[in-house]
Amino acid sequence: NYRFNLFVHAQVSVYPVNLNSVTFHSGTESLAAHCFEACEALKTLSLPETMTQFGDSVFAGCKVLTSANIPAGTTTIPPSMFNTCNALKNITIPDTVKVIEPYAFSDCDNLKQIVLPKSVHSIDAGAFYDCYSLTSLNLMGFDTTWIYLNTVKIEGSEVSSSIEPSK
Repeated sequence: NYRFNLFVHAQVSVYPVNLNSVTFHSGTESLAAHCFEACEALKTLSLPETMTQFGDSVFAGCKVLTSANIPAGTTTIPPSMFNTCNALKNITIPDTVKVIEPYAFSDCDNLKQIVLPKSVHSIDAGAFYDCYSLTSLNLMGFDTTWIYLNTVKIEGSEVSSSIEPSK
């Protein structure tokens, strides 16, 4: 395990390839783009509630990461944040998130369901591209009249085409 007390501004690829767990202390606010990209042994991740800013592809390619928390206070899930996190099975999106940017969860082969809070007002193209196991997309209280379903199209998966808001 490694201890990060300041902002992380470099790819962790300079660290041993067997990095399997990362815990941040309260007070850490952001992670730079690509800083944990391709940490293929990273299994567990604990993000403090103070961390609300993430760079692009920050955890992309963490192939054995099974779950992750997105801290409350986060407003944007950046491009490719969890791209190709093949083992990711569940993710909780807090009700502070407003935007899910392109390819945020693309190629998450084992992601089975996702609940999107009412606060989300923009889901960019490819956000769930090639999530083959995704069978449930719950739009908590969305007014589906303004959601363009092609922006949440899940290529290659068999998600029901009848997406309805929950009551």
